[in-house]
Amino acid sequence: MTLFHLVVRELGRQPARTAGCVLAVGMGAAGYLLLVGTAASLADQFADMKRLLGAEVVVQRARATSPFSSNLTPEEVAQLAALPGVQRVSRLAFGKTELVGDRFFLVFGLESDPALGTTLRSLEGRLPLGGGDEAALGILAAGRLGLGIGSTLEVRGRHLRIVGVYRCGHSLLDHGAVLPLDLTQRLFNLGDRVNVVLLRTEAGMHPEKLALEIGRRYSGVEASTTETWISMYGEYALIESYVRLVGLIALLVAMLAVSSVSQVALMARLGELAMLRAVGWSRAQVGRLVFFEALAVAGLGGLAAAPLGEGILLLASPLNRETAGFVADHVNLGLLPETLALTLMAGCLGAMPPLARVLRTAPARVLRMP
Repeated sequence: MTLFHLVVRELGRQPARTAGCVLAVGMGAAGYLLLVGTAASLADQFADMKRLLGAEVVVQRARATSPFSSNLTPEEVAQLAALPGVQRVSRLAFGKTELVGDRFFLVFGLESDPALGTTLRSLEGRLPLGGGDEAALGILAAGRLGLGIGSTLEVRGRHLRIVGVYRCGHSLLDHGAVLPLDLTQRLFNLGDRVNVVLLRTEAGMHPEKLALEIGRRYSGVEASTTETWISMYGEYALIESYVRLVGLIALLVAMLAVSSVSQVALMARLGELAMLRAVGWSRAQVGRLVFFEALAVAGLGGLAAAPLGEGILLLASPLNRETAGFVADHVNLGLLPETLALTLMAGCLGAMPPLARVLRTAPARVLRMP
């Protein structure tokens, strides 16, 4: 009988124990897959924002801790627009409020700009026009709130007519609403100020050079290229490293549990393993049998990570609205090879303690036991 058939036979002898071990490893692997997948989704969201902003340079108040705490005056905006190398200036205001059915709702106040429509993947109706009580809802917000074109959205006591439903592919924006800039300024008490200014550069003007020139001329504002501004608030590389560490810890905890169960199971089989040694099996042969049993459990657990992860996401889907859509709706299948490889490595580590105990036990002492 080959080693493969022996491993299959041993795993099938106690199916409940085997299933429990596979489930424990699978949950740890699913935890790693979901955590790392969420970090990757978050990184993709922030990286994709450059396309949606449609600008090379972002200007905000110096030392502002967030876009919400930044404010720029009309005079400062005019100075930026007059700089050499600036082709177009877009003013942007932010607001966050609480709606019935949504405790964290983001509002984006934008100037009427035909170029904005080119960044949207789809738009039903139209974008709101300045001077009116109008709004366009992101497709995810519209579905969550049960609203559509012609419906009324109440924001801070103001009743806004929904004139469009857009989809841009960015969860943060698709979970919010676009309002005219002047209306956003009134609703969130900004006066004539805006939170940030987006600059489109002329051909031949390098964005980094323009950002440095703005910083040299005006000490009260802070200019960054779009990528730098996004990473400044996203910090997605740090988040990704952190969740990978947490995921590995979850995986190792699962393997420790499996290792403990394996030790108990192997102690019950000491007599059988000692008999194999007595009839001529070497330590290496017995060690390979025990090691590959643990490796098979780890492999099955790694393969179970994707369906278990999908089940967890399905159960947690009602909570996704609290994350502004940053938690992915489905498992990132691109991470499966990495997850499986790490699960197998963890399985090898988990097999070491029970394997060492088996190999240390002398067959003669086991066979003398009643």
